[in-house]
Amino acid sequence: MSYAQLEDEVFTLLSNKRRRSVVRAFQELEPPVDVGTLAEWIAADENDKSIDSLTAEERRRVYTSLQQRHLDHLEEAGVIERDRDRVEPT
Repeated sequence: MSYAQLEDEVFTLLSNKRRRSVVRAFQELEPPVDVGTLAEWIAADENDKSIDSLTAEERRRVYTSLQQRHLDHLEEAGVIERDRDRVEPT
């Protein structure tokens, strides 16, 4: 893979805010992280709220998005490893 292709892949991967949030979360959270905890952290950040004040819907929306789309992309790119409901950076 050429440098330009690698660069395109990285920019495409990180073009989504939620995927960038996953990467950023690992600067704050001790891996491995439960997907539910990761979703809460991202939902709190996105909604500018504490985790305790999140609604179930805010949590669910992020959790579903991570499970159905974003974690797969990050895992395929080798950025994270996933074991059932646990995630950690590579």
